Amino acid sequence: MRPHYLGIAALGLVAGIANTTNAQVCQGTAPFSAGSTRIGAGMQFTDGAKAYGGGLAFGSSNSLFGSAEYVHTQFDDLDAGSNGVSLQGGYSIAMNTSRSVQLCPLVGFAYQSGPDFDTGFGTVSSSLRAFAFGGSIGTTVAMSPTMDFVPFGGALYEMDHFSSSLGGVSSSGDDNTTVIQLGGGFVFNKVFTIQPSVLIPTESGSKPTYGISFGYNFGKPAK
Repeated sequence: MRPHYLGIAALGLVAGIANTTNAQVCQGTAPFSAGSTRIGAGMQFTDGAKAYGGGLAFGSSNSLFGSAEYVHTQFDDLDAGSNGVSLQGGYSIAMNTSRSVQLCPLVGFAYQSGPDFDTGFGTVSSSLRAFAFGGSIGTTVAMSPTMDFVPFGGALYEMDHFSSSLGGVSSSGDDNTTVIQLGGGFVFNKVFTIQPSVLIPTESGSKPTYGISFGYNFGKPAK
């Protein structure tokens, strides 16, 4: 099993620290029909750690989309933190004629550097690579002329490879788990999203991760 601090960080990296940069209706945000570019930022909290990040996404309303994000994670029991980048792509599929329900197959890759910390006998250096695939579905519910509620749910199967070294001695391992993601976006004027969410890993002993993220769509809608 991967070290606890690497397992915490992997959830934020692959599932997305800033969900509002990732997709659209299928992940609880304003659609790319409101603007082909989205800038977003967010934070997540779980037992033993908190993370912050942000990124950019590009896409069209019913076609391919992609995103790139930066994540910094801090751990309660370590002075050191970790930094990571993640890439995610998918394809949005309208499930009804009004395009208010959307299904998205997803794929993601992430790399984390750290945490590196001094044990008193030497410095432990660690890193993590993660790959995930899965999907999500969401719908748009009009609450008022200027606000929509966009609930969503999905799951990702995550495959992690972690490594660490101390005093020239290296070790590594692999760990796989499924992460369930639930949330809902409050979309204002079709372009600004506030989204609470929760990540629920199915791995025994893992704790849920709670998050809040923000996103803004701009630019001409992609055809």
